[in-house]
Amino acid sequence: MGRYLTGTVGVGANEKPKNLTVNEVNLLSSNGFKIFPIYQDGGWYYNYFAKAGQGWNDARLAGASAKQLGFKNGTTIYFACDFDVMGHEIATVVSYMRDVTQSMQQHYPEYNVSVYGPRNLCTQVMSSIVAINNCFVSDMSSGFSSNLGYKMPRNWSFDQYHEYILNGIPLDKVGMSGFLDVGQSSFNPPVNLDKNNVSLNLKEAMLVHTANEFANKLKVFRETVGVGFSSEIEQEAHVGPLLLKLKIQNGIHLDDGDMVRYEIKNGVPEMKFVNDLETVQDLMELADSDNLFIDIINEMSTICDNGEYQINFKVESLVQVGLEIQSTGEYYVENIYGHKVKYEFTITLGIFFNPGMFPPGTSPELDSIQADAKEFEKQLALYGSGLAGLALGGAFIYAGGVTGTLNVLSGVVAAGSTLLQKIAEFFSTLHIVPSK
Repeated sequence: MGRYLTGTVGVGANEKPKNLTVNEVNLLSSNGFKIFPIYQDGGWYYNYFAKAGQGWNDARLAGASAKQLGFKNGTTIYFACDFDVMGHEIATVVSYMRDVTQSMQQHYPEYNVSVYGPRNLCTQVMSSIVAINNCFVSDMSSGFSSNLGYKMPRNWSFDQYHEYILNGIPLDKVGMSGFLDVGQSSFNPPVNLDKNNVSLNLKEAMLVHTANEFANKLKVFRETVGVGFSSEIEQEAHVGPLLLKLKIQNGIHLDDGDMVRYEIKNGVPEMKFVNDLETVQDLMELADSDNLFIDIINEMSTICDNGEYQINFKVESLVQVGLEIQSTGEYYVENIYGHKVKYEFTITLGIFFNPGMFPPGTSPELDSIQADAKEFEKQLALYGSGLAGLALGGAFIYAGGVTGTLNVLSGVVAAGSTLLQKIAEFFSTLHIVPSK
């Protein structure tokens, strides 16, 4: 019996879960049924497969879901391509399946990858990707041009050919060749679960899914968010004079203190936040750079949907100053019993630049920053390594009356203040603390 690892069917009031649960696994296996897993959380239109990173993401979700349900090593997972693939579209689906295969080999090498789709697609996938050596054919879609006139693929394992209704439940009849895959009749007990009976691997896969959404909307992170992405690890990208840093974490990780906060409602940031960011963007001479700041914030909002923003002014070094924008969101994961569990996540986006890169006279604030930075460097050279406190490149600082390093939160963006004014305020408070 083929069963879906994840997802729902229907829309609105008619939406129902279609995913396999541990209870169903136990019921079917105890009654002599064998199960083979199918992954489909989309896959019924071309653009799904053309989306960058989709294959990497799907493999991790599928592998984590299979692991949570107890599928054993050697299990083959069938990734669905459930539309009539035209000849010129096949290369895109093959590329998607190649990404799925590479991601699975890296994260869940104990599982095999195969394809569900029409005859011609199955044949092309198997001839193009060495690691895929069998398939599940969607012969029931007899009107598909990618089925008409094509022979059955070699090495087919399952063949879907007829749908019927049993006790109100739609079922597909599937032929089985007995070649390479006959399903699985015994399962491992679920492991690595949290208190909600959700696999930690599945939670990580969901964060990768969130990161992939972000990277597809903020293209500068497209290359860094890929097959090897891990949560908690900071990703970096450069846009002109800016250094962007992206980090995604499970849970709420907003900094404590009297920070400026803005709400996100239904995927839209409140207007005051947009206006404040436009001010920052203008001061950093980015108004002609495709409205970078505003685009970033709008894209973060659509992913986080409902949550909040928090802005922290931050200085990581004398040549790397800027701000961190933290945003919270939520996602849902089904546990081993099919119950939805809500989790929260935090996206931290750092936007930094070197204040010394701007020519003198750009603005009084920048001139002040550059002058204070030069004076601070002179003090570092004067005192050298004989300083006490927290380290910063062999020296130590005292910021705004609170001892701390430059890579720790260094100030607060007050409502209505601008980024450059805050940087100037910060640098003006820095002074060396000699050893006692």
